[in-house]
Amino acid sequence: MNRLIVLILFLVFQANWGQAQMYSKTKTNNEKSSEFTKIMCDENSEDYLKVNEKETLQKHVEEIITSGGSKYSLKTGERTLGYSNKKLTTYKYGQESVEIVTYNVNDQGIFEEESLSTETPHVNIMPALKAGKIILSNDSEGFGSIFRVYTTDLVGKQHYIPYPQGFSNGTSAAINNKVTFVANSLDQKKMKIAGFKDEAQLFETEITTEYRAKKVYAFEDLFVIYGSKGGADRKLIVFDWNGKLIWENAYILPYFTSIDILYDNMQHKIFAVTGIATLTILDSRSGELQSKIQLDAKTSAKGIKLSKTNLGARVIDFKIVGNSIIISLGTFIREGEFSSNYHYTNPETLILHTSGEVLQKETQKGDFKIHQIIPSKTGFNIVTDKDIQSYERK
Repeated sequence: MNRLIVLILFLVFQANWGQAQMYSKTKTNNEKSSEFTKIMCDENSEDYLKVNEKETLQKHVEEIITSGGSKYSLKTGERTLGYSNKKLTTYKYGQESVEIVTYNVNDQGIFEEESLSTETPHVNIMPALKAGKIILSNDSEGFGSIFRVYTTDLVGKQHYIPYPQGFSNGTSAAINNKVTFVANSLDQKKMKIAGFKDEAQLFETEITTEYRAKKVYAFEDLFVIYGSKGGADRKLIVFDWNGKLIWENAYILPYFTSIDILYDNMQHKIFAVTGIATLTILDSRSGELQSKIQLDAKTSAKGIKLSKTNLGARVIDFKIVGNSIIISLGTFIREGEFSSNYHYTNPETLILHTSGEVLQKETQKGDFKIHQIIPSKTGFNIVTDKDIQSYERK
């Protein structure tokens, strides 16, 4: 009888989890405390920082504005790296080293806490701030020899050397107390993969492949390696934390310029979204393609005529909120043929079921430089450079 009750409760939970969620706009806040050029979300809360970047030929300066309105100007050349657990992390390249600084953010303002100077200016910084880590490798033009892991208090915790003679295309990621390192051999014919938990090695394995490790995405029970080979040849490689290769697939992704990956362990789905507005949904256990959606076909960007300044629909942001996929996308407009300035015209927020079905669409008319999704306890907020729109589950 007890087993029957547990089974019924499990089935009810699964059914509710798979149900589509709809959202209603509850308010719009049009007040702007300051001009800003990007948003930095605290990955462990609903808090965020506004950043106003000022770039000239001589210097780069960033001003930070807290959600409470406090302002703080970083040093010339200092750039924001991430924001998590009320800690802001920055970096600054020098001629002989890279300086990494952490700041404490509270209601009174922003206060410098710790700093770290690397031994060389040739450093690849891989923030894993949600996991409380900053990972560095001594890369120079794609080649390095060692990974080092620090806490967000800039305390050194561990290091890893994939190949004694050095590596190419090194990347790393972390979640909670787990870290994975991925690197190719110097001849780029093999790939070394290692996993650690609380600095203790879980596994180390090597595969023969000509795909170069570009990025790795860490999740609680698996991690996904994104690799490339030549022009448009891309591959996803999935391992569990015991070092078992679950699957690899080189034919599931379109040509693209960027990628982001999310994972729903309850429904065993991997969601890969590309910058050119394609969403690919895969079974995390087998790599089987479940759905591929051209997102711009669901928006006003469908059939738009491209040009040297109008580059078509681009994904701006991508989040899982509850059991919904929230995607922000807009028409990418370059402000001049050779300009680095750009904006998004008429950005739209798509709310999708995890099957890929578009359930709801919200459009904001006008030109925006920022259109970012911030999850909340009751739904999500869309933060733009003009307003903040709040949505709650119906």
